[in-house]
Amino acid sequence: MQLPLSLQHALEKLSNEVPLTSIRAAYHQLSEAYHRGENSLASFHRPDHVLAYLLARMPATYAAVYKALESVKERLPDWTCKNLVDLGAGPGTASWAAAEIFDTLQSITLLEQSPPMLAAGKKLASYAEKAVLQKSNWVQQNLQSPFSLPKADLAIFSYVCAEMDCLDLIIRLWKQETLILVVEPGTPRGFANILSIRNKLLELGAHVAAPCPHHLACPTASWCHFPARVERTKIHKLLKEGSLGYEDEKYSYVALSSFPCPALEGRIVDKPLKLSGHVKLSVCTSRGTLEQKVVTKKQKELYRQARDVEWGSELKCF
Repeated sequence: MQLPLSLQHALEKLSNEVPLTSIRAAYHQLSEAYHRGENSLASFHRPDHVLAYLLARMPATYAAVYKALESVKERLPDWTCKNLVDLGAGPGTASWAAAEIFDTLQSITLLEQSPPMLAAGKKLASYAEKAVLQKSNWVQQNLQSPFSLPKADLAIFSYVCAEMDCLDLIIRLWKQETLILVVEPGTPRGFANILSIRNKLLELGAHVAAPCPHHLACPTASWCHFPARVERTKIHKLLKEGSLGYEDEKYSYVALSSFPCPALEGRIVDKPLKLSGHVKLSVCTSRGTLEQKVVTKKQKELYRQARDVEWGSELKCF
């Protein structure tokens, strides 16, 4: 997938304002801070750090949120999303993805604590082709301080819950009948955050819209995560000194609703192994089990479906 052309253009415009050597130095500083486990808010007080984040990380996080929202839309084809609240919005990455997925979107409220990041997000939105992004409402807000939650159909926590405890906010929004999407890095720690939120909301009576095809205990023995591939721009390749024309982002996510969701028989939770005459699939099933399936040419309808599925796809019959 590609970033929206208007977002690519906006990032190129911003990158031309700062020498590449300065952006590279800032990117390496951010990487070192990340590996030391520092909170990202401490890193976003300088314009070059903000720009380095936009160029290096925004494409991958956009792809992850886009893929997660795509799964939600596929599972809930009759659900309409008109109002979005983006919490810990950063530069508005999740909102850009939501605007691409939901053409019904009418309003977006973005809550972000960092003034430099908020300013960068506003500037990016000014280049957007979609009016809903241009007229979005940006609010400087510390999510750990008391504040009134806007009424929304969808609330997104994108790469936020690893840095702060979002559970109380999530519960408050869910009680307002808001559909909740939480996206985290596809690491054991990221998945642990997702699983904790999932378990607590299920105790309260929530329904899993995606990715799980069931409301039972998670059957995985390791961690559940999915890939999102995004095409690299020229500046992205230069900044990260990458040789490939794309980047793969591994992410974990959960979407939780206050209403029942259509039944789903299974989801592919690992890379399908497509061999001559058969396909091997790792499937999380509606029975709450993790099963290894071998689909052969003799199973004509299922085989056609199995040849097309990807890691993260729904499996509608088996």
